[in-house]
Amino acid sequence: KQIIQHGETGFLVAEDNAPAFAAAIQNLQGNTELSLSISRKAAEEAAARFGIGKHIAMVDDIYRAATT
Repeated sequence: KQIIQHGETGFLVAEDNAPAFAAAIQNLQGNTELSLSISRKAAEEAAARFGIGKHIAMVDDIYRAATT
């Protein structure tokens, strides 16, 4: 699974495509609703994938597997 879902949690553009990068930024600048939506979804995804709760659960799973 990609960390960034295009149009949902950010925008994916080719590294050598400056016009596409500029267009993505302009799209966000001109659309506050989209910008807020992407920000919210990206923060939720980051917390779900990398938050402290996820980390604790992974460490707990490793500990239980090692001690049983």
